[in-house]
Amino acid sequence: MSDRRSCVAVLATCAGAQTIPLVEQIAGRLTANALKADVSFLASDALQGRADTSPGLQVAAEFIAAQFRRAGLEPVGDDGYFQTAEFTSVTPNTEGVELSFETGGKTVVADTKAVGVLDPAELELKGVPY
Repeated sequence: MSDRRSCVAVLATCAGAQTIPLVEQIAGRLTANALKADVSFLASDALQGRADTSPGLQVAAEFIAAQFRRAGLEPVGDDGYFQTAEFTSVTPNTEGVELSFETGGKTVVADTKAVGVLDPAELELKGVPY
């Protein structure tokens, strides 16, 4: 066998020897029931929807960080397992917004609480065929 083939065989053997314990460790912890429990907790009403800056988001983040610690992962964020990010929250002003449809000689008006502005922009729909 050439030196090159011997080197590749040795590296492959070493790599396999190093990954087997890690795979076994993960396989021992990763079960269908454990995964279902984690997802159920993260999706539960107890986390209050996990909205930005909510206590539910903090609980979910701490839970995930604890799982990372338990798995032996090294933290790489600017605060342990966490990374700071700046964001701006904007709430559109829907005052004066009305959504109505005319159909069959009747006008249907949407409840203003049900109307939301996702991408605010002026839009004229009068006379648009449907």
